[in-house]
Amino acid sequence: MDVGLSVSRVGGKTQAPVLRKAAGTLRLDYAQFLELEVFTRFGGMPDGRVRDQLTRGARIREALRQGQHVPLRLADEVALMLAVQAGLLDALPVGAVTAFRAALPAALDRDAADLLRGLTDTGTLEDKARTDLLAVLATLAKSLGDTKTLA
Repeated sequence: MDVGLSVSRVGGKTQAPVLRKAAGTLRLDYAQFLELEVFTRFGGMPDGRVRDQLTRGARIREALRQGQHVPLRLADEVALMLAVQAGLLDALPVGAVTAFRAALPAALDRDAADLLRGLTDTGTLEDKARTDLLAVLATLAKSLGDTKTLA
């Protein structure tokens, strides 16, 4: 994906405001990752800060990966973007990010049904609801982080 040529430059304007707010600087973070990834192919071992950016970028890429004809609900997309932006996936192995994405809808239906209903009805995510949703997402990420077989 070429972030500079992507339709997301236009599509971002048509996104639901709650999703655009949840995604925050994700597009910029991903673009920086892509540049660093290409740059480090020609160099030696990157320093710690660059290595952290590369591993975060790999998790962002995995979170954004979506199968054909497998759309997510708006609430699931918002929750996923919040988890990425909050750094909840940074400690997970890359394989666990895929598991997180797969487990997300069921976890939200089970643990955050009221939040989902409010987000769907109003199209917004108030600060209290955002905090509560982040707690649910952190619990899900922690449960997947404890699984050693996903490395």
